[in-house]
Amino acid sequence: MATNLAPSEILVQTIDAFKKRVPALGMMSTDFSDSRSRKDQTIKAHIRTLPSVGDYGSNGYFSNSNDGQSLLTDVDLTLDQHKHVTLNLTHLKMLSDDKRNTQIGDSAYVLGKSMVDSALAKVTASAFATSEVVSVANSDFDALNSARKNLVQQGANVDALYGLVNSDFAASLNSDTRIASKDFRGQETTTSGLHVLNGVAGFQQIREYADLPANGENLSGVFFDPRAICLATRLPSDSTDLARSLGVPNIADTTAVTDPESGLSFLGIMHMQPGTLDLFLTVTVLYGSTVGGAALQNSGYRITSV
Repeated sequence: MATNLAPSEILVQTIDAFKKRVPALGMMSTDFSDSRSRKDQTIKAHIRTLPSVGDYGSNGYFSNSNDGQSLLTDVDLTLDQHKHVTLNLTHLKMLSDDKRNTQIGDSAYVLGKSMVDSALAKVTASAFATSEVVSVANSDFDALNSARKNLVQQGANVDALYGLVNSDFAASLNSDTRIASKDFRGQETTTSGLHVLNGVAGFQQIREYADLPANGENLSGVFFDPRAICLATRLPSDSTDLARSLGVPNIADTTAVTDPESGLSFLGIMHMQPGTLDLFLTVTVLYGSTVGGAALQNSGYRITSV
């Protein structure tokens, strides 16, 4: 049984589970930081871009301003989402390690999924202008080839192409003998039961995303390089305001933990429930996303069903 659960330990476990259980985030650009911000604040997120080749001129190697800064594109992004999950620490301490880890992992998953869902809700014609209509029956290897060809012609990064498809699209892909007869390393299913295809039709990875939103246009698949979708996270700047919004009468302690590899940070707020004296830990984060638009719409491509 787990007898000593420090908030910082739980936050570290939450971040680790977050990185493992939300693989779709690895396909996107991320700007994770432990900086403090307020909800609905607009920030500058940094998206990595491809360098350009310049001519040597009168200003030497800086003739075309092709320095390190040109490898990043700044995009305006509004932190319009403030989400949290709350864990009962008194209950967690009585669980076995396996059950405790499952609860912490599930909390990480729902937080991460909410981030991905909020970004995918923006995959519309205004984000990515180019698209094609493909029936479910024809959502096959040829459809992937067509999507890749269009992305390449638009100037997407051919070395980092990804796709997220709904379950109907995924089932159709996996019934195509041109795909099913070959080993695409993970083609069968993941431990979650969702289909994953690696290295098919020039895409680094295509994942089934069961909750891909239709977005009012029967969206069945989105194909992109990481520049197309950017997610940014920050820590809430005012714990007092946060506690009030959560209905927390008294804050016992606050703890922030940052993943040194990704920069992802979560804020933990300890509080006690009056009456029962149960201890709770609320894990919270601010986030926002930007998808396509004038500067980056050529990095994405949509497929809609009939």
